[in-house]
Amino acid sequence: LFYNSICFVLFASLATAFATWTVFSQSQVSHVLGAEHRSEWELAESSLVSPFGRSPALIASPLASCGERSASDAMVGLHNFAEKNFYAIGLLYLVLFVASLIHGFSQLRSARRYSQDHSMMSDF
Repeated sequence: LFYNSICFVLFASLATAFATWTVFSQSQVSHVLGAEHRSEWELAESSLVSPFGRSPALIASPLASCGERSASDAMVGLHNFAEKNFYAIGLLYLVLFVASLIHGFSQLRSARRYSQDHSMMSDF
């Protein structure tokens, strides 16, 4: 019975890992969250224009210059990921709930079968 429970926990963890990895890879959220690795020179060159036209401010951060992407593109990508993740976790919840019911009934059946096959001192 103990090993059946270990197998069930392993199944649940693998199903969860597979579902989250599938959602992550299909939603392309890594492109949204992944920072472009630019050299320090490219970063300084893109930051030479002061923000909002106010000098002498100089912001040298990869987050300060988006390049070809805008913040609204990032928000669309994150909302897409959140929506897919919502449906995947909801489906995963239902699948794992049904699987846990099946596992519970099989454990009960196995325990009853073991109890019938092996008599104990308390049975006498």
